[in-house]
Amino acid sequence: MAQSLKRKNETKQPTAPVNTIVEESEPSVGIIVIDNGGKNTKVLSQDMEEPIVISSKKAFGHNNDPFGSQTYPDGTYKIKWEGNYYFFGLLMADSRRQMTGFSTTKSTDYFILSVLQSVALYGYDINYIVTPTPWSRYSEEEMELINGRLIGDHELEINNETYNFRIEESIVAPETVIASYVKKPDGKHRWVDLGSRTVGYGTTFGDSASNYFKINSEECDTIEKEGLDIRNVLDRSDEDLQKYSYEYIENIYNELSRNFNDDDKGTIFGGGALVGPIVKELMKRYPNFEVDDDPVTLQVRGMMEFALSSEAYGSDEDGEE
Repeated sequence: MAQSLKRKNETKQPTAPVNTIVEESEPSVGIIVIDNGGKNTKVLSQDMEEPIVISSKKAFGHNNDPFGSQTYPDGTYKIKWEGNYYFFGLLMADSRRQMTGFSTTKSTDYFILSVLQSVALYGYDINYIVTPTPWSRYSEEEMELINGRLIGDHELEINNETYNFRIEESIVAPETVIASYVKKPDGKHRWVDLGSRTVGYGTTFGDSASNYFKINSEECDTIEKEGLDIRNVLDRSDEDLQKYSYEYIENIYNELSRNFNDDDKGTIFGGGALVGPIVKELMKRYPNFEVDDDPVTLQVRGMMEFALSSEAYGSDEDGEE
């Protein structure tokens, strides 16, 4: 249970002299949630005040080290995992073999590595995690594929330092609507996640007076192959983006309008919520929508609220420690 999890030590213990008997310290235990997107990975542990955002971009690597054996620029990682090397961040420029995240499952090396890197750098010795998958792939089979690769003991070498940890339990959550756990708004509410690979959408119903909240699974889905990276939205000039935004949003609107009414209330988030022309076009069609204050991290914050709830790793029992 979340309330009984021990938090990770902030400082490392000094190395003991030879022949000194050292008491073995208890392993740190905690909850960490990882929103492993195609462009960025958002990370939040129960000890963090704010989420951390790191690049998801990766390439196959080798043991050549252009930065020397000890010094790496911030946000740059050379990772050795299961005998293979991978480049993250700036090191990716040293390889022409960029990995792809355009897959029909999030159980591939591309997405699993994002989770393992996040747990190694920001997690605990023993971890209870939540990670998402698009609604269209949210199935028992997908959960088994992802959890089968995550649960258990792991070892990663990151920038010449070895990390050993265990993922004790893993919960796969549905993308987009899991963000609703941050707010749980009253009434019917729509959610639109403008991501790099897909566009997710969903519907929730809430009544705070009766403590009622429900996800309407019949009005949740994923718009495949309309993400920002797939449509090269962010690579366009300002002038071209102004022209292209109408076409881009019109494609999305054609899908959303099957379930959404134009006067519905809703929340826009994801990387696309930072692109002014895209948001402007979407809000022309849905004037009662609003952009979340921190749209990039909304989903990972919702995942943590879910993780701490009684539906996941939390407890409703009073007085539990």
